[in-house]
Amino acid sequence: MKIELNRILFFILILMLSFFTVTTIVVITKRNIHPKIVTQFSPEEMEKRISAFQEANLSSFTGIERLRVVTKPEKEGGNGVSIVITPWFSYTKDDSEFLEELSKKVPKIRTILREWFSRYTLTEIKSMGETAMKMELIDELNRALVLNKIQGLYFSEFVYLD
Repeated sequence: MKIELNRILFFILILMLSFFTVTTIVVITKRNIHPKIVTQFSPEEMEKRISAFQEANLSSFTGIERLRVVTKPEKEGGNGVSIVITPWFSYTKDDSEFLEELSKKVPKIRTILREWFSRYTLTEIKSMGETAMKMELIDELNRALVLNKIQGLYFSEFVYLD
């Protein structure tokens, strides 16, 4: 009976040591992965930009909120890169009908953004540049809108995890 108990305790000890070793290896290998911030506005900068749009007879739509998108993988069979974005749009001020359309189409807009990012690798997105990326996204988003058009696309947060 005592030999049986010792074997069980020894088996439990081996399991605990294995778990500890695997956990330590995972933590050490993941330690060097840091998010890379491409652009992120402070709340003060965000307010300043919104104020500038209000002076230019534009309004801002921030209803999309934070969204996690995944790019196309760099290599076949690989994983895409996760990007966290917080997009917002400018549109003609006092256009309440268009604001209502934007509000109703938030799920569709989020889907368009996810699908667009999934068509490109992170390298392709970086090489296309911010202006070209935004223009392409604006064109695609505007095709889904009926009452008016988005005047500008901005990101208060654009973080990719490489």
